Amino acid sequence: MKHRINRGLPVALLVALALGAVAKVHAEDGCTLVTLKGAWGTLLNGTIIGVGPIAQVGVATYDGAGHWSRTETTNVNGNTFLSETIAGTYNVNADCTGSTQDEQGHASTFVIVNQRKEILVLVTDHGVVLTVDQKKQ
Repeated sequence: MKHRINRGLPVALLVALALGAVAKVHAEDGCTLVTLKGAWGTLLNGTIIGVGPIAQVGVATYDGAGHWSRTETTNVNGNTFLSETIAGTYNVNADCTGSTQDEQGHASTFVIVNQRKEILVLVTDHGVVLTVDQKKQ
């Protein structure tokens, strides 16, 4: 009796291994709360409708568990305000998008980019057009 080797078996095994490797790469590419852990330099620019331009610079610190704080200096319509610290919460989705809420009621949506070294943010409050760029320190 001759033994026949199933020629499809090696191909199926290679395909299964390749799919497993692809799934692992995608899992490693995903994001979690811990993705943002640490300090991030922050630059905000935009307009408060009816008031004028706003710019802000500071440092945001994420704890890796859904809480953050930000120390910032702000200029609104040519007037600089003293540095202040604001805190809030954040969530991160597996696709590296997320959102924030701060203790003053401000909200934003974001996407983590540049190999998890940068966050592009859109403030979603009514009456403002604000974007923020945060870079990992």
